[in-house]
Amino acid sequence: MTRPVAVSFVVDDHPKFRLQSVNLIGTLLGTGTVPAGDVFVHLVGGHPAVYREFLAAVRVNVVPVRPYGAPESPYCNKLVQLRSKALAGAGCVALLDADVAFAADLSAVLPGSGVRAKTVDTPSPPLPLLRALLHQAGLPRDPALAAADFVPGETLRGNMNGGVCLFDRQAFGQVGPHWLKWTHFTLANARLLGPFAKHADQVGLALALVELGLDPTLLGPHMNFPTHLRPATYRPGHDLDPSIIHYHDRLDDAGLLVPPGLPRVDAAVSRVNALLRPFHAAHLPPALLADWRESRR
Repeated sequence: MTRPVAVSFVVDDHPKFRLQSVNLIGTLLGTGTVPAGDVFVHLVGGHPAVYREFLAAVRVNVVPVRPYGAPESPYCNKLVQLRSKALAGAGCVALLDADVAFAADLSAVLPGSGVRAKTVDTPSPPLPLLRALLHQAGLPRDPALAAADFVPGETLRGNMNGGVCLFDRQAFGQVGPHWLKWTHFTLANARLLGPFAKHADQVGLALALVELGLDPTLLGPHMNFPTHLRPATYRPGHDLDPSIIHYHDRLDDAGLLVPPGLPRVDAAVSRVNALLRPFHAAHLPPALLADWRESRR
């Protein structure tokens, strides 16, 4: 039987990522977006027994994987999911960062066609650097552009925030090998991006879409809303009702989301925290919370 949607994310061996994954699982299940059997947690490195016991208790799928192996781009471990046999056969695949939280039931939204993700929050890497990389790659230097969502500036239409990336089965199988190829190319030409080379995984997807001639469907900010930006970045029009909150490190000492000071977004944060409090009480091992607190000192 084909699984309609597989929701997948990577957890690196650090207290921060373990706590983030607890929050993500709690909101995926609490909103009714997917059942536990459709959640795939790809574990990189060794993790304490208490964390593995938590994953077993909530009945999600655990997939041990090797790291991607690119220390200059710490975000590249997410690419190990592109070769994950556990995701084969799903009608749609949702690749998420561990630091997102669901504020609404998106069971009817995650399935869809093609490639879907949100444009980057800021025009990063800068467009001239991306064009230099396109030239080095022998790809067209004038692909479609899009405006960044929170800071003025244009970027490649395929330069999308990796926190929420949605693929149908055909697109996932088609894009995966090219995404890996162009990420490797980006890392090999990191000098062209300078400090922005840390986004090699994001850039690799953009180059893959240019090469394949695939036009992604751009999700609105409500599907991947950042709460970590400087307060001065937000404008009145940014205050919306988000379905997915990308909070990065914006957690309080209890491991709950910190509101950014935008009324409608703050209300969504309150809904998320209302889901997390009972989930934490029932499932969050005290040792995981203590380890995370210690790691912040």
